[in-house]
Parts: sequence; structure tokens; C-alpha cells
Amino acid sequence: MFTRWQSRTYIVLGMCALALVVFRVGWELRRSPEYLAAWGNFLTGISTIIVALGAVYAGYIGIADYREKTRIEKTKWLSDLFKQLFVDQTFKRIRQKLDFNEMEDIRGLVL
Repeated sequence: MFTRWQSRTYIVLGMCALALVVFRVGWELRRSPEYLAAWGNFLTGISTIIVALGAVYAGYIGIADYREKTRIEKTKWLSDLFKQLFVDQTFKRIRQKLDFNEMEDIRGLVL
């Protein structure tokens, strides 16, 4: 089963691999003033990639959090409905009509 921790581990490993690539490419660029523009372009490109990856990760976490919260709200709603129908006396008459197939009164509400 693919859990949230496994996905975060893969993201961290991917970022480490990206950092290694960045250092390898950066090492290839020389430190002389002639290559100052190349360094600027290189750092700008890497920064753009890092920001894009961060935005994708934040979107993923946001969607996962939204799904979890909506699932919790749906569960609460269903639990409250069950409690009102079967535990409390709130809808006792309606439950009895449904249980004993007395649909005449309810058909007017449904249709």
C-alpha cells in the first residue's frame, strides 16, 4: 500500500537527486568572471524548477488534506443521520412508516 510517508520519502529522494545534479552541473561551470552570466542563468533556472516542484508538492498536500477532511465530514453526517433515525426519537414515526411499508404519507413528500 502506497502511504503518505512513502510518497514524501520519494519526493525527498527526488529533491536530493536534483540537488546532486545541480552541484554536478554547477561544478562544470567555471568560477571566473567570464561565466558570471552563465552562473546567473543557471541559478535562475534551478530556482524556477525548485519553486515549481514546491508548488506541485503543496498542491498535492492540499488535495490530500481536502479529501481527508471531506471524508471525515461525510462520516460525521452519516453518523448523525444514523443517530437521528435509529437511536434518538427524532424520526421515530418516519422510521416506523418505512419499516412497516406505510408509504402513503411519505409518497407525497418524495414525489
